[in-house]
Amino acid sequence: LNYAPLELARQLTLVDHELYARVRPREFTRKAWEKRGGVDAPSLLKLIDRFNYVSQWATTEVLLADAQRTRTISALIDVCAHLRDLHNYQSLMAVLGGLGQSSVTRLKAAWAALPRAAVERHERLQMLMALTSNMRNLRTHIEHVVHTPCVPYVAVVLGDLTFIDEGNPSRIDGAVNYTKLELVAAAVHDTLRHQTYGTYELECVSFVRDYVLTADVLDERDAYRLSLLVVGRAAVPPRL
Repeated sequence: LNYAPLELARQLTLVDHELYARVRPREFTRKAWEKRGGVDAPSLLKLIDRFNYVSQWATTEVLLADAQRTRTISALIDVCAHLRDLHNYQSLMAVLGGLGQSSVTRLKAAWAALPRAAVERHERLQMLMALTSNMRNLRTHIEHVVHTPCVPYVAVVLGDLTFIDEGNPSRIDGAVNYTKLELVAAAVHDTLRHQTYGTYELECVSFVRDYVLTADVLDERDAYRLSLLVVGRAAVPPRL
């Protein structure tokens, strides 16, 4: 990586929090982020697009690292640890997702050379952000994150809202289903409550910020092609 993991985490967090702070409650209603190109959920859509960019950035960093590939993976794990400490679960999941792409996980030699401490740190972070049991570990963890700036992983509430929408009729016997509206309101409030806890007291380092905003990234297809150039198909044993 071009910069220290802590500073990368700080600048990622400043960018993410600026986007998160602009999201309005109405953007979560009626699956606005999925309809009409997201025109009614512009800030939420930018946060989602940012997540995808950061994920591809992490993948790209590993694939372009050449002889420093193991070191880059370890550094990105450090970035994740700092993101957790900064309560930026959005980019934490994005970077973990980038490390978890098949184009990266198939680089067996690079992963095998990781120090044990880095492996254990990665495993702890993966456990925190595990999708199992409806992300119970993250939900339990974030309950205790109060009165401090935070960037939640918004995919959690998007999943909850989809479940609420599909599992509850909007009208019952011709009348508005207020229970459904209350469930939606509670889910949105729980996600946006962190907007009320102020901003991060972190210094903007312009050249690092510019880097995390504008670094060139590979799309998934090009990333996998490059991965095959690094390690051919025959070099990766098939799964049983």
